[in-house]
Amino acid sequence: MEVYRDLYPFLRPYIRKFVFLIFVIIVTAILSASRPFIFKYTIDHHIANGDLQMLGIVTIFVLAMLITQFLLEYLETFL
Repeated sequence: MEVYRDLYPFLRPYIRKFVFLIFVIIVTAILSASRPFIFKYTIDHHIANGDLQMLGIVTIFVLAMLITQFLLEYLETFL
């Protein structure tokens, strides 16, 4: 806690950016961690049952997640 107390005066002018950055980091981590679960669900429920039409929808969804994650990581680096 001492380190945070010492850093707070320097962080205070940027507190809004800092809080937003923490939010971006959390959302990026959630997007990254959720991909394996989506793949598992798709394999277990759609590919195993032969429902390949849903595979296209999941592919588009995962691609959108990857693009969003890329943009958030860029924003994280920028901030």
